[in-house]
Amino acid sequence: MNIKVRNFDLELTLILARVYKYLKINSGISIDILNTKFSKLDMSFYPILALLAAQCSKGLSKKNRTLAVASQVLFLSTEIHNQIPENAGKNQFAKQIQLPILVGDLLFSRFYEILCKEDCIEYLNHYLDYIANLNHKWVDYLEQKIDIEELSANCYGELASLVMELNMNINSNTNYWTKIVKRYGYAMGNLYGAYKLNLGQKEIIKYWDMVLETIDLMPGGEIKDSFSQFAQELYYNLFQNLIPENRVPLSCVAEK
Repeated sequence: MNIKVRNFDLELTLILARVYKYLKINSGISIDILNTKFSKLDMSFYPILALLAAQCSKGLSKKNRTLAVASQVLFLSTEIHNQIPENAGKNQFAKQIQLPILVGDLLFSRFYEILCKEDCIEYLNHYLDYIANLNHKWVDYLEQKIDIEELSANCYGELASLVMELNMNINSNTNYWTKIVKRYGYAMGNLYGAYKLNLGQKEIIKYWDMVLETIDLMPGGEIKDSFSQFAQELYYNLFQNLIPENRVPLSCVAEK
């Protein structure tokens, strides 16, 4: 299979421009009024996964682009809610709790708007299942029924898996490819979550090994190379100070 997203960087730029369009409010950009700061990776991680998945299909379609935008807006809305502190002083309630809730809810509404206006409503139930499960896991976490790793897996890993699965299925792919790409997304999402939540080296290595396993299952070619390149850049940029000397470099896997 050949890569269909030839102008990857251009497509990513156009998708992010659409994301910022939905972040706009009268006073500027909605997320800029919060204390929460989003990095370049925060703004592009899920759109990149969507584009990677689109490479395994018959070509990048309008729906691929729309799901990339919707997924990023959904991530931002949940991330804003996730970072609301459990306690805040009376003088900080409006800024630290009330304002983030309102901005997060605003982005939830923009997420629904995107799916409805862009003729992607058939994917809504998939996202709603993710949101419902995440909220359930948050309750379990606050009641100390699950640990932070399980919460991270549901927040970051499951969304990454969903984004890649939906973008794979737009143009009908084999179950074999879908399973591999879903597992790749889950592992990559968990690596990202490990970074966001400062999880330990044990968790990082576990999910990195999962990434290696999924890439090893892919036949050689441009698609495998692009999946490998993104994984390698993410892993080494985020965890280069934590990498044990005996870990297998991704370049070895890509050469198989």
